[in-house]
Amino acid sequence: MTSDTPNTEIYYSLNNASFMLYTHPIPLLQGGVISAVSRSESLAESLQATVRFGMLIDKSGWKVLQVSSQVKGDEAYKAIDDDIHTKWHTPFGEGEPYHPHCIVVDMGQSYQVEQFIYTPRSDGNNGNINEFVQSSGRVL
Repeated sequence: MTSDTPNTEIYYSLNNASFMLYTHPIPLLQGGVISAVSRSESLAESLQATVRFGMLIDKSGWKVLQVSSQVKGDEAYKAIDDDIHTKWHTPFGEGEPYHPHCIVVDMGQSYQVEQFIYTPRSDGNNGNINEFVQSSGRVL
């Protein structure tokens, strides 16, 4: 957290606890609510800003269980490797598998997911998810 106001300090509260001086990043693997204010000797305290963060899921144990197709160099595991420079890609061209393509990922345990964030290709060529299916078989 930062402030553009000179000579100000930021205080934060995690999950409605007492406000503390912000001195280092706040670990939020389990999610939580952060409120923050900035304080300066010569100015009034800022308005309070509050943001709710959901739980982040550790992807280190994720495994690709099944994939409809993939090409050498752009294998399916690259869809979940946390590297924005890699991608999963299916074969393309005449006679190659056509849509829909799918990937099945084992997340290691069950979660109630409120939000799913992914990074599509940055070159503007395809790569957007049209729909996904939970293990319950429900299309979202």
